[in-house]
Amino acid sequence: MKRRKKENINFFYEMSQIAQEMKKNTFTIILDYYLCKLKYKANIEDYLIFEMYKLNKYERKTIITQGINNSYILKYNDPKYIHSFENKAKFNKTFSKYINRTWLELKETNKNEFAIFCIDHKEVITKPVNNQNGSKINKLKVADYKLKELYEELIQNNQTLIEEVVKQCDKLSKLHPNSINTIRVITLLGNIIAAYIKIGNKNNVVDSFEREGLIATIDLKTGKVNNPAINKMKEIFENHPITNEKILNFQIPYWKKLKKVCEEVALEIPQVGYVAWDFYLNDEECYLMEGDAFPDNLIYGYTTYQKNVGLLPIFKKAEEREIEE
Repeated sequence: MKRRKKENINFFYEMSQIAQEMKKNTFTIILDYYLCKLKYKANIEDYLIFEMYKLNKYERKTIITQGINNSYILKYNDPKYIHSFENKAKFNKTFSKYINRTWLELKETNKNEFAIFCIDHKEVITKPVNNQNGSKINKLKVADYKLKELYEELIQNNQTLIEEVVKQCDKLSKLHPNSINTIRVITLLGNIIAAYIKIGNKNNVVDSFEREGLIATIDLKTGKVNNPAINKMKEIFENHPITNEKILNFQIPYWKKLKKVCEEVALEIPQVGYVAWDFYLNDEECYLMEGDAFPDNLIYGYTTYQKNVGLLPIFKKAEEREIEE
């Protein structure tokens, strides 16, 4: 069942659609939703995307709903240290040894630095310093602009963080060459909880799920994509819809090395213990693209490692290991 974005959700329409699908009374479905809201801290998006109306009470107990997700963020992410993730320039400074790309934060006083940066790079990525979801990331060819006008335009549009365009490895590039396709890894207390491959779609510069990108789960032991990719409309793809490259069973290059780097990165700021990290891979190494100290739980609903089983048991195991240690 296809779902619309949060801002377009019509509660009673969705409830009636589910009732029709499940061959139940609409009032029964509404009552069930409020039960999930009360008992499992689910909101309407959780109920729809995790398809909680299809789950029994044991399966529902495994779901990371928004309420549960928020409780993990509050418990393990100290607000005093969140700024290192929210501010992308600060993030690049804090994790400089892991990012392997040149960048510049635009200010009124560094026009000359900007000019030198543009001379050194034919293409640049521009983004807001506080961008969180990839919705305002753009790739520009420097030759298409006059530098003074470009500088003023970027300042005016709050596109004040510019970075070089990184080169990804050939294997990932083949999936969709117009986008930097990244590996998202979720960590809790330094433990890897889950991993996903994010792939661009259409002519997007980034692999953002919010911009029609695709996402698929990765087996943590083997590094292979173990489920077909999915988009936000819940359309399923074993092959990429544009390049026709195989996504299912795709082997992530040097997977063991990526996990090792991620476990190291996750301990850099121990006061922020629950993070979604994005890595890019070139032909030699894996490097950090960004980190999010407010992981979106809905990604767990679009993708699943086991049918009808959520990630909450894995979260609890990570917490138990922390107590034992």
